[in-house]
Amino acid sequence: MTAAHRVMVTGDGGAVAGHVMGQLPPEAVVDGRLLDTEEALAAAAEVDAVVLAVDACTRSTIETARALAQRGRVLLVAPSADHATLVGMIRTGVSGCLVHREADRAELLRAIAEVARGLSYVSASATPALFDVVRGETPPAPPEAGREPLTAREAEIMSMIARGMSNPAIAATLVVSQKTVKNHINNAYTKLGVANRREAIVAWHAVPIAS
Repeated sequence: MTAAHRVMVTGDGGAVAGHVMGQLPPEAVVDGRLLDTEEALAAAAEVDAVVLAVDACTRSTIETARALAQRGRVLLVAPSADHATLVGMIRTGVSGCLVHREADRAELLRAIAEVARGLSYVSASATPALFDVVRGETPPAPPEAGREPLTAREAEIMSMIARGMSNPAIAATLVVSQKTVKNHINNAYTKLGVANRREAIVAWHAVPIAS
């Protein structure tokens, strides 16, 4: 990253976003502060790179990343990036994924510079997932248009699964039996066209966000 690059930083206002802000040259950051989502969407096309820094990759993160990627080049910075998260985020159109806990300041600046130049960047620890994609080992794509949509309850449970919650935790949160949770999960798997939890998370992350 050079002083000539104009960078915009947005995110959830958590620890990762705060740390990223502290690592960047103040003169290179638009307005010298963390922008909210509306501000970021309005200015994304006017900067060289947008850094989306979050403490967790949630459904909201997916929606924000997709919207920003339609307007500019986005580098996602998150605490971790497992296979499902990485594939789901790449499908939103982001140009780079950086695992915050493994990256020092030099790598952060290098990742921003690559994205600003029109290239892509992925943390070294995340590359095995990309090789899986090339080898054809990535779980299947989301269901075809026209397949029966998930019910509100199934979608709610899939959102919880994507956040890493176990069946017992979901049952306790919804105040239902684990058998009921399992039935909803099985129905969701059928509709998503997947066979297991990992495939379901990838498919769920890739489901288009309604406009």
